[in-house]
Amino acid sequence: MRSFGSLLVTGFVLTSALGVEAQSSSSKAVYTDALAREQVLRRSMDEEKATPEPTALLEQVRTLVGDYERMSRRFPASGYMDNALWQGALLAADSFWTWGAAEDKDAALRLFAAIRSRFPASSLIAQSASHVKRLKQARPQPSDAPVRASLATPPPAILPGVPVALTAIRRDVLSDTVRITIELGREVSFRSERLDGPPRVFIDLDNTRAVESIKDATIPFPDDVVRQVRVGRQPDTTTRVVMDLAGAGRHSLYALYNPYRVVIDFDRAQAVPAVVPAVAVETRPAPATEAALARSGEARVVAASLPAPEPRPAAAAEPPPPPTPPAVNSSGGFSLSRQLGLGVSRIVIDAGHGGHDPGAKTRSMTEAELVLDVALKLEQLLLKHGGFAVVMTRRDDSFIPLEERTAIANREGADLFLSIHANASTDTSARGIETYFLNLT
Repeated sequence: MRSFGSLLVTGFVLTSALGVEAQSSSSKAVYTDALAREQVLRRSMDEEKATPEPTALLEQVRTLVGDYERMSRRFPASGYMDNALWQGALLAADSFWTWGAAEDKDAALRLFAAIRSRFPASSLIAQSASHVKRLKQARPQPSDAPVRASLATPPPAILPGVPVALTAIRRDVLSDTVRITIELGREVSFRSERLDGPPRVFIDLDNTRAVESIKDATIPFPDDVVRQVRVGRQPDTTTRVVMDLAGAGRHSLYALYNPYRVVIDFDRAQAVPAVVPAVAVETRPAPATEAALARSGEARVVAASLPAPEPRPAAAAEPPPPPTPPAVNSSGGFSLSRQLGLGVSRIVIDAGHGGHDPGAKTRSMTEAELVLDVALKLEQLLLKHGGFAVVMTRRDDSFIPLEERTAIANREGADLFLSIHANASTDTSARGIETYFLNLT
């Protein structure tokens, strides 16, 4: 769980690029998430139609309109994207009819025009004609109408009356792990606990409400570690997600961004193999008389008359040769490659966050700024040491999507992918470094 406070604690996330998979969401999932957010916002719009002044709700509406437009460019070939432009145009138009700002009128006309130019075969073009005509004839309210805050101003606070949408729960069966992914409209605080009798893990998501399709749902699975997921409502707009377990080993829980989701990985419990004592069996040829008796059908009597072989002590196993000590490098020490036991020569350094995603913040610094400074210094140290090729995912305050960061590592054939982040805490005594790495077993 991430909290925003006064103290930044540097943390490093270390994983092998060989096992990194691109974290990409399908166009359908992104579009469905936006629809769930729109449903919540429209209920709030109905309650605030008489509001004459700029509100945090108006900013959230405009943000969602922009998200619809951005996803249409991110997935230009998807069949959902003319619908995304349509939803964004209608939302911007309704915002204009509610508050009368020229900015919203312009956004609606721009998105309606984008449907015509980018999706000329869409059936929505005919439906947009009446909306476009009505918008062009309308006049914005006077200059005292709501005006969007400048980019220099801090973003508005999230309205406490607008819960975050829990849009989907996915279960993926991997080679040695079962993964549960909880998809949400934006970042939330959460708490988790593992219990026995019966075995289960639950997560309480603050200020969250599940969409209708999974509200109060029990989602069964036929087999393997996570037998079912239950979604329930708690007081104070808290949603509880319970995962009932069978044969689960350790589990790990972490959050991913863009879009925001909480991921829980369950290891399968390792069965302890039974110890079977080794039995030495000695065979020897029977004498001629015994062989003749065996041919006459009296093998059972002959076998009983044979003396039991005397046990022979097992030969002592030879001890393995001692390992050859590693040779030191020119500076008299050991390289990072030798210390890790890996053939590391190409390293991708990823400074977390950036651009419109500042990460944790204090009054004078953001996580994005801090980790970029650390990443650039680390690059210089590695280059000075020699023997490494270093690739940076970013060198300035720009936003790089999560899937592009991992794609860079795979594209560059990296031996090591190093992602640097900094956590925040309201506890000013908090200190330390935390390192997460891929379990190569």
